[in-house]
Amino acid sequence: MVKLSRTRFEALAAAVGSDPTGWRSPIRISHSGSPALDVVTGLNGIPSGVIVELYGGASAWKSTYALQLVSAAQRDGSKALYLDVDYGLTRERAVQLGVDLDRLLICHPESGEEALEVLYRLVLSGGIRIAVVDSIAALVPQSELVQQIGEVPLGLQARLMTVGIRRLVAAARKSATTVILINRLFNIDRGQGVLVPATPGGQAVRHFAGLRVRLNVGDPIISDGVCIGELIELFVTKNRYGYDGASVTHGMYFDRGYDPIEQRNELARIIGLPEPSCDLSSTWLDDDSAAAVFRTLQKKRVRREASFMDQENEADFIDFENDGPPF
Repeated sequence: MVKLSRTRFEALAAAVGSDPTGWRSPIRISHSGSPALDVVTGLNGIPSGVIVELYGGASAWKSTYALQLVSAAQRDGSKALYLDVDYGLTRERAVQLGVDLDRLLICHPESGEEALEVLYRLVLSGGIRIAVVDSIAALVPQSELVQQIGEVPLGLQARLMTVGIRRLVAAARKSATTVILINRLFNIDRGQGVLVPATPGGQAVRHFAGLRVRLNVGDPIISDGVCIGELIELFVTKNRYGYDGASVTHGMYFDRGYDPIEQRNELARIIGLPEPSCDLSSTWLDDDSAAAVFRTLQKKRVRREASFMDQENEADFIDFENDGPPF
């Protein structure tokens, strides 16, 4: 049995007595800037102070989506952090997507340890509202940089993320900072032609992320014979604060990313609501309307899965009278 000193015991008792529910403060839900993302989480927003993983294949609009989330978070004057590990961020693209460069901290870390240390300290300080790591796959441990190619042991990045993300979870919760981790989805060959989808960073990223959203690229958007964008599907694969499994499809455009007005119109049309004006303040659905849209999306998912199961059952069904036994 652990023995506590009287001074330590009195300090703990005073802390519990002053605020017995302080450690269970509710998660604050805020609008992300994307009505489609708000609705598909089932929360009419994204939780603050948690780790959100945006992952998908190559050219799945992950960085564009993250930059627009940063732009939405800056509207109340907050600052944001962007760890450009991929060295793919340009000033022109950030301005095009509405990012305020005066309130954006940009860092180009030289190693994975430096990136996670900068991220941890700035998140813990409480001076930023949203932080983006672009991307997990590009984080290189320092020990890998100093060794020669071919001499690097396996699992260095997974161990790095295991240690770094555990510290980050508590820091983000205390400062109510939303941390967005961009990750790449690829297939691992398990042998005999079996391909298993996986993401870099090991099991720690998937375990500690409170919200995981997969971006799937769909058909191109054609206007006057010219491709101006693509359809993407937002699929929630993990939601610690709501329901997962819902998905919604909307357009992404090369010149402006997603259009919140268009998203709101499409979502409102699902339940028969009137279209809003062009004012951004009217793009958010109220909680009742968002819940109604989410229930509709869930019903579509259930019907789609039921139809898929019926097709599998029909494919596996054997007519013994006409086809004979399977031996």
